[in-house]
Amino acid sequence: MTYAAKITGTGSAFPSTRVTNLDLSEKLAQLGVETNDQWIRERTGIVERRYADMTKEKMPNASLAAEAAQKALEMAGKTAEDLDQIIVGTCSPDTLLPSTACRLQHKLGAHRAWAMDINAACSGFVYGLATATQFISTGQSSTVLVVGSEVLHPFLDWKDRSSCILFGGNTLDDSRSGAIAEEDAGTAILPVEKGVKHLRPHHQNGLALTGGDELGRRRQAVNKSGAGRIDIHGPCPVCAEFMLQAAGRGWQQGIRRTGPNNDLVKILSFFAGHLQRFLGGFGSQ
Repeated sequence: MTYAAKITGTGSAFPSTRVTNLDLSEKLAQLGVETNDQWIRERTGIVERRYADMTKEKMPNASLAAEAAQKALEMAGKTAEDLDQIIVGTCSPDTLLPSTACRLQHKLGAHRAWAMDINAACSGFVYGLATATQFISTGQSSTVLVVGSEVLHPFLDWKDRSSCILFGGNTLDDSRSGAIAEEDAGTAILPVEKGVKHLRPHHQNGLALTGGDELGRRRQAVNKSGAGRIDIHGPCPVCAEFMLQAAGRGWQQGIRRTGPNNDLVKILSFFAGHLQRFLGGFGSQ
C-alpha cells in the first residue's frame, strides 16, 4: 500500500544582523575590492543580507533550523514528539558529526525522530522534501520535518568579488525552508522535476566549497588569520547557464501538471525577484 504526502506547516528564520549593500561595499573597500550598491543590484537583485553572529552562537546552523522548525510545527498543529523523522539539507553544518539534523532533534526534544543531513547545496531542501515524500509513501514515516538551513558567510573569500557578493548575498545565513510533510489520503506532493548536467573536468571546481569540519567561530578565526582559508570559488558561468535551462524546463513541466495557478506564479516571482540578472533567461524559457 502506498500513501500520499502533503505539506501541513512551514516556517523560516533569519539572523538579526542586517548588512546592506553599502555596508558590504565599505567592508570590501578595506580589502581593496571595489563595488557599490548599483553594481550589486544590477547583477544580483540583492539589497541586503543577514549574517549569523559567530561570537554569540556556538551552533548557528542548528539554532536557525530550530527556529524555523518550531514555526512549522506550530502551523501544522504538531509537537516535536509527533515527528517520526527529521531531514536537514545543508552544505554548511556546524559539525560533520553530530549532524545538524541530530542537533536539531536535540534542540526540539524530538526524542522519537531519527535524523539525517543531506548535502545537496542549493537543492538541499528539494532533495529533503523528495526523500521525505518517499518515506511517507512507503509507510515508513507518517510525519517528517524537512529543513533547508545554511550559514555560509564564514566560508567566503572576501577578496573574490565574483563569489562573495552573490554568496554573501540575499539572506546568506538562514533557515528559509522548514516544512512538515504528513501522510494524507488526498492531495499529494507532486514528483520533483530533476535536472542533471555532466561537467567537463575544467568546470568541476567552478563552484566548490573546500575545507574541514571546523566549528563556526573556528572558521572565522582561520579566515582572519589567512591560513587554511575556507573559500567558495565561483560562481561558474556553466552552472548558472544550466540552472536557467533546468529551471525553465521545471516550470514548463509544473504548468503542464497543474495548469497555471496563483501559487506557481508566486513561486516564480519570488525566485526571479531575488535573482534579477536571470530574469531574461527565465522569460525566454
